[in-house]
Amino acid sequence: HKLSWFAEFIAAIPRYRENTVETTRLAVAAREHLYSWADAEGIDFDLKKAGILHIYRDRAGFEHAGAVSKLLAAGGLPRRAGTPEEMRAIEPTLAGHYHGGYFTESDATGDIHKYTVGLAAACERLGVRIVYGADVRALRSNGQRATVQVAHADGTEELGFDAVLVCAGVASRALAAQLGARINVY
Repeated sequence: HKLSWFAEFIAAIPRYRENTVETTRLAVAAREHLYSWADAEGIDFDLKKAGILHIYRDRAGFEHAGAVSKLLAAGGLPRRAGTPEEMRAIEPTLAGHYHGGYFTESDATGDIHKYTVGLAAACERLGVRIVYGADVRALRSNGQRATVQVAHADGTEELGFDAVLVCAGVASRALAAQLGARINVY
């Protein structure tokens, strides 16, 4: 598996530019969904829309960031270059010596734990049953419905769904294979 993952990774290198632009587009769209869900459901997660400053100590890192910034801008995420003085104007507590930085004004920070707790509460208000503390043991699908077998401390349970989204990190490969899908996560 490791060799197949390496082979696919290496094969994707010629598409680095296109993949970076498309990943950026997806990230920007996901961010907009995150904001709209928080607004619609009244989720307070300490959102601070103050931007993100990326700092570079040397010219080589700064120049590489400039090339990457062009790809990010093509995907809808503009960043602007800044001198050390401009960086300190953005972040007055910044200390040390830097070659320069890039500021992503549209970026933000927030408490992801508060966000996910609020999102889970909103889902439950809308009728979703959330199962915590269970291990997924098996997945099946007949093309119309999906069945998920989970194990709890007090036994196993089969749950039926219209669709399943597999988000299980490195375990995604084995789970998706049970549904006939190939996910090459390593």
